[in-house]
Amino acid sequence: MNIRSVIGFAYEFEDIAIQILLSAGYKSKWPLHDGSASDSKYIPAQGFDFEGVDPSGAEVGVEIKFYRTHRPGPGVINRILEKITNVAHEAGKQKAILIVSETSGRGGYRTDFAVPYEILTAENLRSLSSGNLRLIDRLNELLRVSSLEAVEPRAELTALEPVVLDDSSERINSIIRRHDTCPQSLGPPYEAICFEAIAELFGDELGVLHDQHPVADRFHVIDLIASIKPSEPDNFWAHLRSDFRSRYIVFEFKNYKDAIGQDQIYSTEKYLFTHALRTVAIMIARNGEDDGAKHAREGALREHGKLIIGLSGADLVKMLEMKRDLDDFTGVLADNLDTMLTSLGR
Repeated sequence: MNIRSVIGFAYEFEDIAIQILLSAGYKSKWPLHDGSASDSKYIPAQGFDFEGVDPSGAEVGVEIKFYRTHRPGPGVINRILEKITNVAHEAGKQKAILIVSETSGRGGYRTDFAVPYEILTAENLRSLSSGNLRLIDRLNELLRVSSLEAVEPRAELTALEPVVLDDSSERINSIIRRHDTCPQSLGPPYEAICFEAIAELFGDELGVLHDQHPVADRFHVIDLIASIKPSEPDNFWAHLRSDFRSRYIVFEFKNYKDAIGQDQIYSTEKYLFTHALRTVAIMIARNGEDDGAKHAREGALREHGKLIIGLSGADLVKMLEMKRDLDDFTGVLADNLDTMLTSLGR
């Protein structure tokens, strides 16, 4: 698995966190997969990443979350806590533990859950490691290579943010079902589903979503355009806006039976205009792209500074599933961009 991806980072963080728990005296309820001391991928526990007893003998369920592209606010953390404390209560656990890749906590969390809980940050993990330099080095290196460069120093938020506890799982599942059952080659129905998915995923980071937006000559219509209004100064969208000098982002949706080719990339490239601060597009193609499309995207960036991020329908569904599970879904975009920038030739 590529460690330099949001999924790879998450698995590495989970492995490090479990190894640190073991070094601190926690005992797993389940055996290792292969009996190797270097493999901490345990048999999946019911709703937990790790299940066992803490040094005091209390039965605990542990959820481990890695966030690369944004800092989860109290609203998200409270939803996770509500979920894992309910599961812990049903499983007869005495405590639920949430481990997050944040270096420090924000505060403002609820306390009225079914069982007691504890939140462990990366800093807490360093303290728990009992001076194990190998584990500390692994943790520090992971946090270093996975971080996005900060636009400005982070401000610690201690005030209680509005907590939205509505469960969006069914809404997201509905989008996924309609995406997967939408007949291929039908443009407008697929575009409507993708519009709903983008609003669900990125509504907090974007301004008003304008669908079927005509450009100046009105002979061309953009599937979706929106201004970039990042919710935090150092998240993925803030970097995208700053690095590519783009105030707006264009979305194009292609429901073709086959992979798209270079012609679709050239058409989308025409919608991007540097002087209008419109230099970034995300192309969602139901069945992905062929090599010609990939080379065309690279050429647009290399020669004109226009960024077109290519996603498949499967990528879109994956992000929706990750949001439903309260994981770092924007990391899929960050991974895609990293791969493109680090492999681009002259």
